[in-house]
Amino acid sequence: MVWLVSIGTIVLIWHRDIGRNIADSCRRISACKLSAIVVGMVIGAELIYELLYGNYTDGNGAAYFVGAAASDIFKNHFGVVEPEIGTMVSSFNTMYFLQTYVHHTAVVCKISGIAPLVEMRGVMSEVVILLSGLITYELARAIFKNKRKKVLFFWLAYQAFILLCAQSVYIPAYYLFYRAFEGKTIFGMLLIPYVFVCFWKLYDNERDIHTLICLVIALFGSFTFCMSTMYILPFLLLAFIPVAIVQKSFRQAVNWCIMMVPSALSILYYIMVMKGIIDLTIRW
Repeated sequence: MVWLVSIGTIVLIWHRDIGRNIADSCRRISACKLSAIVVGMVIGAELIYELLYGNYTDGNGAAYFVGAAASDIFKNHFGVVEPEIGTMVSSFNTMYFLQTYVHHTAVVCKISGIAPLVEMRGVMSEVVILLSGLITYELARAIFKNKRKKVLFFWLAYQAFILLCAQSVYIPAYYLFYRAFEGKTIFGMLLIPYVFVCFWKLYDNERDIHTLICLVIALFGSFTFCMSTMYILPFLLLAFIPVAIVQKSFRQAVNWCIMMVPSALSILYYIMVMKGIIDLTIRW
């Protein structure tokens, strides 16, 4: 019920923006049919490849993510079972307390009746690859100011590069095709490109409040997928400081301070947990 209310609230508050974005996307597709066909075919091929060959079966990550969602459904409570050994826990895991990604999967499975294994390693993996392709396209549009040929060339070059590098376990491309459902993949292949999309838009228009709000929401949401963002995001956001220096803009400095709020709050939370100020003990 909480999940449905949350989705309904988002739609109610932002229904105009959602409708405007859908209409804008339809106009863009009709105006750039060739690009839409090429992008659709490439993403479709990637989705088929991931569905047929992408999933791996012998990783601890797979066991944890699927097991955590299944445990939530079985016990009808969030995070009270150690998914890898099946025992009840006396306190919530500090590092995973904000990582509600698996609990969202449990809610979706409860509502839809889909098995956690299918939702996590099938549906979610496909969604991540689809969003990765679309976000990369938005990045190309932001860089090349909607110049169709350059946008399409950049996008295709990017897709070719990650496909060539997909066999290396040391770069994010491997995770996109073989461990797409994991939080680190969502962080590396969705959040980081989206951050640079927002950087570019704010570089062009320092008073783009909509983009800044979307960026802050995305940064807050990133902690629900991967707690490593708590350490990495501050360094990633440092890349925006040269923009303020080059443009000699106080407003850009303010934008950077606003971007840092999610990271500062997450670090504050972690410190408070370590100091015992926030108690994660489970009481029945």
